[in-house]
Amino acid sequence: MQIIVDNQVIKLLVSNNPAILRNPFLFSPDSHISFRWPSLLEYLELGEVLSNLPAFDQAQPLFGACVSSLCANNEKEDLFYMYDRLFAENLNQINGLPQIKPSFLLQAIKEQRQKVCFLGVKSVLSSTLDDYEKALAENTSHTMHDLILYLAWDRICVCMARLFDYQSTDPNFIKGVGVLKECLIESYQHIAQQGRTTPGIYRMLEALLFYKMREENLQKHTAVEWATLSQSLNALKAQDELVDFFYIDDAVTPEEKLKTEEENSACYLTLDYPSMVNSRLSLAQYMMDKLKSEVPQWCYALRPKKIVYLSL
Repeated sequence: MQIIVDNQVIKLLVSNNPAILRNPFLFSPDSHISFRWPSLLEYLELGEVLSNLPAFDQAQPLFGACVSSLCANNEKEDLFYMYDRLFAENLNQINGLPQIKPSFLLQAIKEQRQKVCFLGVKSVLSSTLDDYEKALAENTSHTMHDLILYLAWDRICVCMARLFDYQSTDPNFIKGVGVLKECLIESYQHIAQQGRTTPGIYRMLEALLFYKMREENLQKHTAVEWATLSQSLNALKAQDELVDFFYIDDAVTPEEKLKTEEENSACYLTLDYPSMVNSRLSLAQYMMDKLKSEVPQWCYALRPKKIVYLSL
């Protein structure tokens, strides 16, 4: 059985937590743990790598420049250009991280394998580590493009969330963040359809949550919608952490494949409480419904995944 784990479980695997090593579900002969990029980085003890990037906030000149541009411009082309330049800046920042280099990652995998504690998890982790080593060594260009774009997409979503969360009554600003919202959605579709990486949708859903919670949008929500949005705020991920809600990211499926593509038997293992997971799932479904009704070209739906809650 393929098991996709969240980063809390990864940390227990790194530390050789006795409760994890005794878990029959994880360590049955048929079990195979599969990593996503955040999982690999967390296992290599690089879970805080994004905190090395400059914060995109009001103390940063780039943030101020974006706010000024939003207030000064109402031409869509100018805002498209601003979004593209901001995405390019995120790509450059990710590419400049010394940890995001194939040689660094290969060495980190090698060092993890050499640790005594690896013996305890070898049976369930060797296969996925083999896959990443092979990809990094033999298909380096494609693999690094995948990783860098994956992380840069995460960062552009965070940048948009912080701009959406910036409260301004300037009509140009309000109109401008609406254009940026369109850019973000189109960007997700473009990256996903290219097929060179699988962008995590949850960061985009978080960004859209901040847009929905803007002052000028609050009166548009029904009581049920308001409850969903409010509860979701307590289940957000810190913006400098790697997102590991794969039971949502992996659930996004092109509508045309819902009936023709077979559902895999993977399960998603988490240490989060069911209430937290349900809040995120409710947010995801709400946003997907809104995207379907508000964006004519939106062609994705959520196919629920099997979630297993781990208790220690």
